[in-house]
Amino acid sequence: MGVVLLVLVFVTFSHVLHCKQLHQPEPLLVYPAFLEGRGLSGSRVLKINDDITLNLKKSSVLADEFLVRSYVDGIRKHTYMDGSYLEEDLFHDEDAMASVTISDEEGLQVEGMIGDKLRIMPALEQERSFDGRVAHFLHEIPNSHEGLHNDYVMPERPYHNVTERAAKFDVYKVEKIYPELFVIVDSVFRHQFKTEKDMLKYLWRTFNAVNLRYLSIDHPRVQFIFRGIEILTPAKERFLKIKYNVHNGIDGVQSVYNLKDFVNEHKKDYGAYDIVYMVTGRNMYVQEDSSNMGFAFVAAVCGVVEWV
Repeated sequence: MGVVLLVLVFVTFSHVLHCKQLHQPEPLLVYPAFLEGRGLSGSRVLKINDDITLNLKKSSVLADEFLVRSYVDGIRKHTYMDGSYLEEDLFHDEDAMASVTISDEEGLQVEGMIGDKLRIMPALEQERSFDGRVAHFLHEIPNSHEGLHNDYVMPERPYHNVTERAAKFDVYKVEKIYPELFVIVDSVFRHQFKTEKDMLKYLWRTFNAVNLRYLSIDHPRVQFIFRGIEILTPAKERFLKIKYNVHNGIDGVQSVYNLKDFVNEHKKDYGAYDIVYMVTGRNMYVQEDSSNMGFAFVAAVCGVVEWV
């Protein structure tokens, strides 16, 4: 099976916990609550505030058997989990492009994204409403295309692309495809979250939102399946090209090539997946520019960088 390598940076400033560092608008304080009854198609109606109401449906983005690969004292550990159980609190609203997790522990708690601009998270340090509802922060994320320039690299050699396989299979007759995704996270990204569970839920919400954005695609339709994650330690992420003259920086272009080589050297670990996607908490630099948010190989989704 082919592998496409993508690298995306969720640097520290992109997490909603650090919104104030960007001089963003002060968050709104809201008190979400489920309304009585059901919406269309049996959806649950969640009122965020007077302006935002979500019609939530159950989401599914994880594989039936979800792998968490981690390292304890340098020893690799594989933990297989029930994907349907893990995502039982994952919901979406297609119209609002919302992807959220819902918890009823100590009151209703909602966390996730609503469209491109809004992020919601519990504000447990704030007082509850008069009727006991949990306070939440509703953050507005500025609409910016910064970091989307110079975000690709060309492969060193041509791909074995989809046209070579099309001779044996008519891709245009496929109604829906399910690309299988494996995510690697570095130690810096992991440490932005209090617990491993918090990090996993963040990623599930994120890729659930990715699926929502692909709903407009057809012939074929696309639904990603998140099959597993690998949590690196500093010793395991040495393929990243560190920039020692800046704080928390990596050379973006060299790192994506190093990642390609790393995956090709460990085909038994990554060859079963269609997409290997790395998330780093470091800043990616192109020369002295640190505004880039990610890199990918051009047209790699249609083929593979090294093997089929």
